[in-house]
Amino acid sequence: MRILFIDNDKTWLEYLEKVLNKEGYKVEIETDFEEAFEHTKNSTFDFIFYDSKAFCENKSFVYRLFEEGLNNRVIVTSSLPNYNEAMEAIRYGAIDYVEKFSDYADFIKIIEKNKNSNPINKLNLKRRLEKQ
Repeated sequence: MRILFIDNDKTWLEYLEKVLNKEGYKVEIETDFEEAFEHTKNSTFDFIFYDSKAFCENKSFVYRLFEEGLNNRVIVTSSLPNYNEAMEAIRYGAIDYVEKFSDYADFIKIIEKNKNSNPINKLNLKRRLEKQ
């Protein structure tokens, strides 16, 4: 299972990469938002985790993925107790949320919980936004 983590905290990313790779996941990391976006266009990932707060100026990240026709399972991370950014991302198609500094086992639980879920595609996203 290929997973991309996008965050500006490289130390945290390297830790997750190391422990999740040991668990059998193929983890890649990105610290630059635009490079990460290009990476998603050129590679296929089962999951993309991204920090909503680190990229709050790019809170439409999820929407941009779907505009490009990419159907990824996106999960939002945040270290802040204010979940507004996470809820905004879920509104735009992210499938779940996990606190950023959770134990790596929590990330595994989120992955396992969502591994059979369907990524939100462009049509379903449009329907979801029209309901709100």
